[in-house]
Amino acid sequence: MLPKFLFFVASRFKDELLRLSGKTSFDFVSVGTLKTIQVPVPPIAIQQEIVTEIEGYQKVINGARAVIDNYRPHIAISPDWEMVKLSDVCEGILTGPFGTSLHQSDYVLDEIPVINPQNIVDGIIIPDKTKTQGYFILNRSLSVLRLKLASR
Repeated sequence: MLPKFLFFVASRFKDELLRLSGKTSFDFVSVGTLKTIQVPVPPIAIQQEIVTEIEGYQKVINGARAVIDNYRPHIAISPDWEMVKLSDVCEGILTGPFGTSLHQSDYVLDEIPVINPQNIVDGIIIPDKTKTQGYFILNRSLSVLRLKLASR
């Protein structure tokens, strides 16, 4: 069996492994249990085709991720535009609450999504549309600020 094929096919058994896992402070699967799991064994040529196809998709995914990671919107700022202090366009500049300190009453509908670690799945941000705020959250250097935009 090709090692890469086994690696790719094993990812399909996550739920089975969790079901079979011993429950202590962390999930584990004993060597004895691992030995009983059945895996499909197509001919080597088919295994290689599957590996090649998955690696091809992974290259596309990696390329897309690189584009996303390096994308920075370009906003051409006209010298004719008015410049104002941040405090002139914000109702408040706050230092919290954040994360689990937020309460249901802190959320408002159809505003800026609150992104917490549970919203990041396999490196992709999946916002919870029920948890939004009327704040922009900035993290620069070692400070975190919440900025509430004022109505203009």
